Amino acid sequence: MHAYEFILLLNSFVYAAAITHILSVAGEIIIASKRVRVSWFNAGWMCAALLFSCAWWIGLWDLHTVDVWSVGSIAFYFLLAAGIYLNARLVSPRIPEKGDIDLRAFHADEGRKYLIAYTILSVVTIITNAGLGQGGRAVQWPAQNMVIVPMTIATGVAAIFIRRPSLQAAAVAIQNPGLDLVLRQTPVCAVRLAMIRGAAAEGALMQHEGQRISGDEVRGSTVYTRAMSPWNSSM
Repeated sequence: MHAYEFILLLNSFVYAAAITHILSVAGEIIIASKRVRVSWFNAGWMCAALLFSCAWWIGLWDLHTVDVWSVGSIAFYFLLAAGIYLNARLVSPRIPEKGDIDLRAFHADEGRKYLIAYTILSVVTIITNAGLGQGGRAVQWPAQNMVIVPMTIATGVAAIFIRRPSLQAAAVAIQNPGLDLVLRQTPVCAVRLAMIRGAAAEGALMQHEGQRISGDEVRGSTVYTRAMSPWNSSM
């Protein structure tokens, strides 16, 4: 097993736990919807945390060319994954089995915690992108900072002014399209999209070839029948 594969496997457990927790809480909110006072701000930040986790998990593909991993780099990426998991825990409210649930109050009381955590993770992401770009190991990562920097500033402002609905709405509006753009810029996504398109084109070509061969077989059978018909009539 290559060193990259071993490290990716280790971190994948953490990223999978973060994503699973967010989706699990989202399911619990839907089940208890009659008792829940929904906060669209909290829902938006849950979605942002989910996309952020996916972006980092998929983005680790760019490190597959790294041959030598130091203990420090292994610890760094593991701690980053752990921070992303903690952010997923902070942004996801607990859903009790009984009683009313006010997620707007949850966001007002606890929102600053997960917004600060999200801001710190974004700052670390910016520094990491810049560093790896200079090292030539992930050339496209610095370009992603053009999207991540405004997202980070918006998150920091939202953490400071947690009770300003207009600022909260603007910050959430910036996060999710920005993360979607980052995911689209990830090379592994582009490669998989190209593979899907290539498979579709190959399938269409095979279908076309099959139709052509089938037509040739029909024409050949007709010619053969015509050629044999005089012999059959003579019999």
